[in-house]
Amino acid sequence: MDVAWLRSTSDQFPLFIFEVESVASGQMAQNAGKVFSQETDLFEKPLFHFHLVLSGSGESSRVKTSQRLFGVFNYRIYMMAEANAIEKALCDVLSQHRRVSDRLDVMELANTLKAGIWGDIDLQGVWRHAEGIGFPAAWLRAYATLARQDSTYIEHFLRILKMELEETRLDPAQYGTYVGLHCAEAIHAALLGSRHPELGNRCLVQLEEWQAGDGVMRSVAPYYGRNEEYDNFVFALMPAIWGLLAALFDHVTGARRWILEQMELVVGRDNVDYAFSALTATWMLHIAAGGSEDCRRFFEVARRRINLEGGIAWGMALEPPVIGGLMEDLDDWLLRLEADSELIPDLDEFRALMRPDPDGDLVDVALDYLLSDSLPISSAPTLAALACQAGGNPS
Repeated sequence: MDVAWLRSTSDQFPLFIFEVESVASGQMAQNAGKVFSQETDLFEKPLFHFHLVLSGSGESSRVKTSQRLFGVFNYRIYMMAEANAIEKALCDVLSQHRRVSDRLDVMELANTLKAGIWGDIDLQGVWRHAEGIGFPAAWLRAYATLARQDSTYIEHFLRILKMELEETRLDPAQYGTYVGLHCAEAIHAALLGSRHPELGNRCLVQLEEWQAGDGVMRSVAPYYGRNEEYDNFVFALMPAIWGLLAALFDHVTGARRWILEQMELVVGRDNVDYAFSALTATWMLHIAAGGSEDCRRFFEVARRRINLEGGIAWGMALEPPVIGGLMEDLDDWLLRLEADSELIPDLDEFRALMRPDPDGDLVDVALDYLLSDSLPISSAPTLAALACQAGGNPS
């Protein structure tokens, strides 16, 4: 044997055997026979025997003889030069591993399956096989992490997200982050709709259902005083996420307007103190500026709310932060709002002040939100510009 896969270094007999032949030769049957012809007292048979032949065709009489003699055991020959043979071998290795363990290190598997190492094979097929054989891996977090490092993994991530459209429950706790736990479904819908425009309308419905909550209370609404954590979520964290969702959903008719309507629930309420509504109003300016003319009303709602308070710090108006003042430091937050404050100009002038060619990748920003409790602070200028300059598609 060339490679023996042992459960423990102290084991006497292997769980799996890998035999490698350069070509199909008469030695093939003898090599397999050394394993299967011995009495069990002398050599316990493996759970599976992989016989890999690097060149040649499966039509060889030697190959057929070996398969006929030992195919009744857990034995298979892989003609590695033939189409799909490498993919088949990799999938079988994963299946055999699943027989003895429910643990799979997805990151290590990704390192093993790096594109280019295995030639022209269907790596998507290998990943789908790994997902389908029951490993309880944190696929959401694993694929999101891999996609942040290597853009080729975004399609694997999106494939998992499509399951939510089919009403399969995905566990957002996999991310291990606050935003992941509370906003994953919304961000998932926007990411999927952005990368697969044909699913855009269905993804918008998914976002609307997330916001509808339990039918009694919306997920995001100014239920001020419910508890401090919820107040922080609605007033300090969610405004920039609305900006992200609007930019990702830019191509879906009605999405931007619907998002602005949700933000108006905060900004348009007289009983919501300015310290709480200021960040929502500021992000609302950018989202409305990126829409068509039917978003002008929402711009004016936000503009009026800010200007009634004497304006806002101009740097914050142009590049609103991704997080606002938390309940425990509202005094400092108010000082930031009022520092060098200026009135917000009309919509046309405001649009002219925005960066004409925003750079950055919305997908990366979305993944950062899901994966890290260290919010993507440095992405604020990019996110604001992309929300504002997303294209002005029908709202």
